[in-house]
Amino acid sequence: MRLEVLDDLADALLTGLRGQPRRRELLAGLHRPGVDSWLLLSDHKKLETLRIGLLDLQDGAPIRQTLADLSQLCLDVLRHALDVVLAHAVREHGEPFSIRGVSARASAGLCVLALGKVGGHEANNATDADLMFVYSADGETELGLPNSVFFAKVAEEFLARVQGQRGGPRLYRIDTRLRPEPRGAVPLARW
Repeated sequence: MRLEVLDDLADALLTGLRGQPRRRELLAGLHRPGVDSWLLLSDHKKLETLRIGLLDLQDGAPIRQTLADLSQLCLDVLRHALDVVLAHAVREHGEPFSIRGVSARASAGLCVLALGKVGGHEANNATDADLMFVYSADGETELGLPNSVFFAKVAEEFLARVQGQRGGPRLYRIDTRLRPEPRGAVPLARW
């Protein structure tokens, strides 16, 4: 175990909710060179889960607050994980754009919808995240890859990374069986 993890644990236990914004700011370092984003996210999740659990054991927060904190932690980790995967995909395939009118281009984006207990801020330690992916518009990336393919690749990589299927730590279990796609297909829709 790295010694700075023990420092972070002590800080999390001593500062509780007051230190939460600072701990979230540390996640902004995910894009620094030489930082393993997935280990940083895993360490953050473990420390925050421990802090929330200890607070719960001490009856330091109402159960609704504990569930909301676990849900918000999941959302924060997933948001940062998506940022990492999306940044890598943009470097590899170019920025995704949609065509507006005859010659105008607008940036295209991806939204990950959290449903179920996470989306309802009622997650517990055993909850999986029920997710659905929605992208903004058809078009293509700067390098000519169709947006539907680009965002499907992003969603697939995101799911694999978050579930630890690329050799890194598993952050969360994800359930994407909320839409009628064939088994194994990424639930990706355009709005």
